[in-house]
Amino acid sequence: MPKPSLSPWMVPLAAACAQAFLSQPQAPWTLGPGLAFLGWALWKFPGQDRVSRPLSGRTEILLFLGVLLLGLLFRTHRLEDLPLGLPADQGFMGLCALRVLQEGWGPFPAIYHTQVPDLFPPLALSAWFRFVDPSLLGFRLFFTGLSLASFPFLYWTFRQLSGPRMALLSLFLFCVMRWEWVLARNGQPALETVFFLSSSLAFFLHGLGRKSLPFLSLGALIAGAGFYAYPALKVLPLLLVILAWRELARNPSFPRKALAAPFLVLLLACLPRVADLALHSLPERESRAFLGTALLEKGSLSPLLSVWGGTALMFNRSGDPSPWYNVDGRRMLDDGTGILFLLGLAWAWRRRKGPQGFPAFAGLSVMALPGLLSTDPAASHRLAGMTPFVAYLAAGAGLSLWDSLSPKKGKGPPLALGAALLLAIALQNAWVFFHLQAPSPAYREASSPTPVLLARQIVGDEKEGPNRQRYWVSPGLWAHPTLSFLTYPMEIGRLDLSEWMGRSRPQDKDAVLFVEGDKRGTPGFLTGLFPGSRLSVERDEKGRPILFKVEVPREVLSKAPAWGRGLKGDYRGTGKSAVVRTDPLIDLSGLRDFPPPQRPPFHVRWTGTLEAPAMGEYLFHLLSSDKATLWLDGRPIAPEDPVRLVRGPHALKVEFEKEEGYYPALHLIWKRPGAEAWEVVPASAFGKPPQ
Repeated sequence: MPKPSLSPWMVPLAAACAQAFLSQPQAPWTLGPGLAFLGWALWKFPGQDRVSRPLSGRTEILLFLGVLLLGLLFRTHRLEDLPLGLPADQGFMGLCALRVLQEGWGPFPAIYHTQVPDLFPPLALSAWFRFVDPSLLGFRLFFTGLSLASFPFLYWTFRQLSGPRMALLSLFLFCVMRWEWVLARNGQPALETVFFLSSSLAFFLHGLGRKSLPFLSLGALIAGAGFYAYPALKVLPLLLVILAWRELARNPSFPRKALAAPFLVLLLACLPRVADLALHSLPERESRAFLGTALLEKGSLSPLLSVWGGTALMFNRSGDPSPWYNVDGRRMLDDGTGILFLLGLAWAWRRRKGPQGFPAFAGLSVMALPGLLSTDPAASHRLAGMTPFVAYLAAGAGLSLWDSLSPKKGKGPPLALGAALLLAIALQNAWVFFHLQAPSPAYREASSPTPVLLARQIVGDEKEGPNRQRYWVSPGLWAHPTLSFLTYPMEIGRLDLSEWMGRSRPQDKDAVLFVEGDKRGTPGFLTGLFPGSRLSVERDEKGRPILFKVEVPREVLSKAPAWGRGLKGDYRGTGKSAVVRTDPLIDLSGLRDFPPPQRPPFHVRWTGTLEAPAMGEYLFHLLSSDKATLWLDGRPIAPEDPVRLVRGPHALKVEFEKEEGYYPALHLIWKRPGAEAWEVVPASAFGKPPQ
């Protein structure tokens, strides 16, 4: 008797068990069983497709439009307030776009030596802002449009590889993939990768199939244009070379001379950028992120193992650790797409010699290089170019499994089951973002909400009373590109406390002074300096201050005397005295609060007098992640070690060293005798600064 065949349901059940184990990174022991179940599922994966009835043109168009509308929903639902803020990189792109539009600024090649070395956003956004208000919502709608603009090209690419059925399912999985639409909502320039990749591939594959020189050249030209966009697109020409080589190997009759012109177009398009790289080398940001630099510094392979291992596990186990792209290091793919993607590797491997499998493997491998060659494991933004191929492989495995459950003779699974599975995939992605990621404090903080809140305050105040007041912002917020973008072209002053101690401050208008919430001593100094001013506080959902606002009428400004107290601050960079100034208090929360030089290493010494208001035991502490030491009356004070002081003056010295990094902070706090809470040592507690 013939052996009974393996139940077609065993493979999907084993795959589900594999995902159940792999998705538990908090329990390390689950990795082994997960890989074991996965290995069995890959080994037994059927990998065969059944010829299905073709879709009518009308059905295909309606289904495509349905997926497009679904993609629009995921990318625009509550877009104005999720995320809450706009980080510095995104604000910088918007600001550059306004400079191009209003000032005629030519960003090439200067843009490659800024914090966002990407030519595409300032040019494309400047054109967008000709028709759309350059607001926070207008900025985000541009990236929503860019994401959706890739849909037709992705569909065309998928359809050329495997027909309409595969194209529709691939596009659906891409459409609901949280990984991709979070990038769109965040205004992440990595989104350009998918747009340039999909449009270049669509034309290039069509040109290869039809032996059409115009289409081949257009695909090559788009790839060359991508060389000036997001850095990950520098690998796109390599993918075109591989696909062309494969076509020549597979089809000896293909006219080889037909490829000369497209690649000449590609070379000429890339030439100006290549010349700029030859003259100036890689931008600092890209150089710091290069894995080779870390390997040389460490002298071992540990960075490579960390990056490659983290990238391999990001799809199904533990993903991008950045709260700006993910929540709690969660796997990047939903459970359905995740396990189908792994099975899709087997599906594509069995088709590696054909037009279905080879382009997918080539695309997945090439677009993985920006992440595999960087220093960050599971860097989802650098790996955005993988997402179309992830969706395509998952669709291939899904249809193959479905066909294995639907033999030519006999009844297969109901279509309602397939629809329910697709609905579950979409709902899981939506639930993770809107229920877990969006409400998380880490996502809120990663989005830099304070500059957006500040910009809305300033713009709103100016609408209520135009040209009636001047605005001054503490250095860390004043330098934030998001504030400059959202208030462009308003003139906003830098609030330097050492300068406001004197009477040289402008007095012709009311002054509105803004200070970030982690400088809790600064508002007290300002209200003490300007009696009659009004202090208001914006707080987060937990009641913590995030923004202080001090409104000073013009008559108060004119009557306020100079502030005669403070500490002498000696700021040194490379051994020479760089800046000597008087600081009213030590309440510094960012690099911009320190005068030049603002790049580590640097050293600061404050000297002066502490006026103890009463006799008793005091507690002192220097809040800082860097090296800082406090001396009183010539002896060092240990953190939170009780110090008995008599009422009156005491010699004070503070030493601060910042050796590396970009986030210095220093707050001198105390707990006075009988007090229950810590507070920043107020400006009134210091005596006359030494000369």
